[in-house]
Amino acid sequence: TNCSNNYGPFQFPEKLIPVVILKALHRNEIPVYGTGENIRDWLYVDDHADALLTVLQKGTVGETYNIGTGFGLDNLSVLDSLAVLAQTDGYPVIVKNCPSRPFDVAANVLSSARLTYVSGWRPATVFEEGLDRTWSWALGAGVGV
Repeated sequence: TNCSNNYGPFQFPEKLIPVVILKALHRNEIPVYGTGENIRDWLYVDDHADALLTVLQKGTVGETYNIGTGFGLDNLSVLDSLAVLAQTDGYPVIVKNCPSRPFDVAANVLSSARLTYVSGWRPATVFEEGLDRTWSWALGAGVGV
């Protein structure tokens, strides 16, 4: 399988969403590379696990399946959604613009049309719902505190 960017509880803090959450919880500056207009497909971790099980059960051996939402969000929109959650709980969001990363791709969105056609699988978690679950988990787990 090929998968889009995952997010959710227990994610290693190297990707955008856990970095923003940790920075907000520590009241640190949040880096935004370039203009923040890079587009990514964000898949909630439970949906990824469900898709992998679906591929095991209904996929064809030797075939490759993309796993994603087919819906892209720019990094600034992701940051805005997280800022609403953080500020609601009293955490400031301080943005720091940084130079673009070398060789950064402008857009990366995967279509799961083939997997959906073969198995009927579709992601079940709306981005904002998954983001709220992830933020709530980080607060409850004392992540970064």
